[in-house]
Amino acid sequence: MERKLLIFAIVGTTLVACTSAPRTTPSQTPRAIHPAPAAPPRTIAFPKLTKQGVAVERAGAVVFVALDGHVLGRLQGFTLVAGAVDAPGALVLRLEHAWYVLDAASSILRHVAGRRAEHLATAVDPAIDLPTPPGMVWDHEGYWRYAMLSPDGNHVLAQWIAHGTTHACDVPIAYVETLQSGPPIPVTGSAQVGEIPASLVLGWTRTDRALVLLFGPACDPSVSRPGVYTVDPAGGIEWVTRAKVPFARMWNTS
Repeated sequence: MERKLLIFAIVGTTLVACTSAPRTTPSQTPRAIHPAPAAPPRTIAFPKLTKQGVAVERAGAVVFVALDGHVLGRLQGFTLVAGAVDAPGALVLRLEHAWYVLDAASSILRHVAGRRAEHLATAVDPAIDLPTPPGMVWDHEGYWRYAMLSPDGNHVLAQWIAHGTTHACDVPIAYVETLQSGPPIPVTGSAQVGEIPASLVLGWTRTDRALVLLFGPACDPSVSRPGVYTVDPAGGIEWVTRAKVPFARMWNTS
């Protein structure tokens, strides 16, 4: 191809040198040559990640944050592939028309096909009846989206979607239940429906703390500092990093 293009260039130069510019018709107008788009890289490596953490999307980049709030790195131009109520699973990112899944152990993003990426990003099929822990019965309309057992096997972290009689719009609320006794309790500690801020389940840490995204849509009470928090089922909540719904995704949930 390079040889043919070189010959074309030499012939064209000779014609310009020996003759005046000819009149051209639309059929004689040379076609523009566009280079083929570059193939996306198969892998993308970045600095070493912690065993667990959360990726948040902000300012046109995906930022990787350790559970202590330390920023580990950022990927400019990437976006997170995750719905507002998708169950925790693989961390999938997108760069223009290319999809990548995170291999946290190797700190590498691996290229995957688009259909495969969508499957990895949605860990739970909405049509499947997920097990409902005992006592999760409420007098307002809604449904359980999914539930996760804690690493120590003593608690369940579950995503409730409230709608209908209590709220003007659908509101996700994260609940924690102790399997030994008692009803499920919102991760924020308040049991009054009108006082519960919206929250999304992100996963469990290896120290048996729930990782959640707290926020406040227009139809629900807001929190003073929206973002990602760790929640101790025994009591206590700690700030991790700022984030907007649904742009947060945990890697290596327990």
